[in-house]
Amino acid sequence: MIKFSKRVTNEGTVIFTISFFEAKTNDSVTPKTIKWDLLDENREVVNDRYQVNITPASEIDIVLYGDDTSQDDGFIRYLSIFATYDSVQYGNDRPLNGQIKFLIEKWEETIAPTP
Repeated sequence: MIKFSKRVTNEGTVIFTISFFEAKTNDSVTPKTIKWDLLDENREVVNDRYQVNITPASEIDIVLYGDDTSQDDGFIRYLSIFATYDSVQYGNDRPLNGQIKFLIEKWEETIAPTP
């Protein structure tokens, strides 16, 4: 699992750039399929983000915001990536999977001063 060190605020926007590489050679690869899920701390799906398909590319951006990063679903998120690719050396339909755990910063309500 990868721990993410950026600050993510309540209902804020965060962009994850994911790059895919052949494990042995470290060469960039374009997967055949890419899907992702967003889960909360109880491993329940957040904001219907389950098995979301992405057009395959060697590098992708996943943009989360609003309900994706709302504290209403807790402070912990798991972004899971599921991809498959073909390897000349290791065969077809090889998995390239990973997971990023990140925290949503606690948001304290503030009261604006009265003029």
